[in-house]
Amino acid sequence: MESNLFREMLPSGENIRLKIVSDIYYLDEGMILPDCMDIPSDDESETEDSVPNFSDAEPYDPHEVCEQVMLAEYRDEDGRVTITYDDSAMTDSEETVTQVTFTKDKPCLVSILRDGANRSMLVFEEGKRHVCEYIVYGMSIPVCVGTRRLTNTVTDGVGNISLDYVLDINGNSTQRAKITLTLEKIKKNNL
Repeated sequence: MESNLFREMLPSGENIRLKIVSDIYYLDEGMILPDCMDIPSDDESETEDSVPNFSDAEPYDPHEVCEQVMLAEYRDEDGRVTITYDDSAMTDSEETVTQVTFTKDKPCLVSILRDGANRSMLVFEEGKRHVCEYIVYGMSIPVCVGTRRLTNTVTDGVGNISLDYVLDINGNSTQRAKITLTLEKIKKNNL
């Protein structure tokens, strides 16, 4: 069955080269943090007293780094930017498409929508938590996305979106992720 997002990938957008680097830290099962925004950043000193229940989790094991380069479509319509790409290889599922969207007047409010066998709708905004949704096997699971840092330098199909966030399910922090999307114009033999 064809995904709705696959049908939306029309030649109306500009093809770009998209590089995604994700650095995911799976936190200990059952670790409860008082506030997912309290996790210290890499440049802050960390002590056992400063963040309860977190000092035992360093160095965030197990840990997974993934890098992927692919063709994507970039659209800029009426101030709304959409980056659409086939995410099947990353998700190990057939026909998975991901859309990253933001508006030019609010570039640091980014939504990521994944459509396919499993779907998700995540919202990222620095310093804020958003209750979002994963849909797995037809069942909706509410998740909290606490965005620690977000930078977005994307203009005219070039730039970076960097996210540093913690994913919470039922008050248990399950993972911290740092993801960078790098957009480049396509040059000959550059994919």
